[in-house]
Amino acid sequence: MSRSLRRGSVGWVMAAGVAGLAGCNGTAGVTTDPAVAAGEATFNARCAACHTAASLAGRQSLITHDLGTLSATMNGITLSDEEVAGLKAFLAAQ
Repeated sequence: MSRSLRRGSVGWVMAAGVAGLAGCNGTAGVTTDPAVAAGEATFNARCAACHTAASLAGRQSLITHDLGTLSATMNGITLSDEEVAGLKAFLAAQ
């Protein structure tokens, strides 16, 4: 393969990679809403071991300060006002 052909191929691969990273709004999975970002962090730290975001998407109205009221398996799991608000925003954005 000639040097110029290899250089051209690398350019196409790089362009495809950059295009793949850019979503419709140019942020590809990066949230700019602080509440959603905080909720995602809370979800990853406190919920993701047992739940997926997709399985809870649209069910944000269930999120409460005492998750034990939803299920006995979550007894003792409590959330602050900020965590509740963030989780609701994150799940609404799914």
